[in-house]
Amino acid sequence: MPLDSNINSVMIVDDHKSVQFIVRTIVSFFGFKEIREFTDGESAYEAHLQRSADLIILDLRMPGLDGLSLLRKIRWECKDKRQRVKAIVLSAVLDRDTVLNARDAGADALIAKPITARTICERVLQVIRDEREFVVTAEYIGPDRRVGSADHLYDGPERRVDGGGEEATTSEDGTEGVTDDDIDAMLAQ
Repeated sequence: MPLDSNINSVMIVDDHKSVQFIVRTIVSFFGFKEIREFTDGESAYEAHLQRSADLIILDLRMPGLDGLSLLRKIRWECKDKRQRVKAIVLSAVLDRDTVLNARDAGADALIAKPITARTICERVLQVIRDEREFVVTAEYIGPDRRVGSADHLYDGPERRVDGGGEEATTSEDGTEGVTDDDIDAMLAQ
């Protein structure tokens, strides 16, 4: 199912070959011209400098240069189109702090592990269709965090108070997780 998009080159950065294989298999259906795989952040960064990717799908936790450090390095040290690469972060732990840290590092989207074909396809399509401006300020570099509809506009002093929706999940280690709707809302803050 080739897409009519400006994304031709994809980098998959995950220290687990099995995850790389699954992600590659799923994203290959989009008809991208090039899909490269890396097991660590440092080699992915060097490869991105040599031949930039249009989309990076990266694991949050890896030995050495982890996913968020890699994303920050790309956002802050690259000063051309390489800085503006679309980025999807994969993570086995998606609590509020993780989501906010990924957002602040300049992630375009997040996917909770274990990954599914449906979620990867939805997030890749979301990122491809995303028309947000790219923002460069003294404190933040990445996609404009203002997403969604007018529902996200300020609505009084308690606008961040939970208004219902999906219930957060609790992981095996007892920490409270977040739903896909929670992730989207936090990315938009």
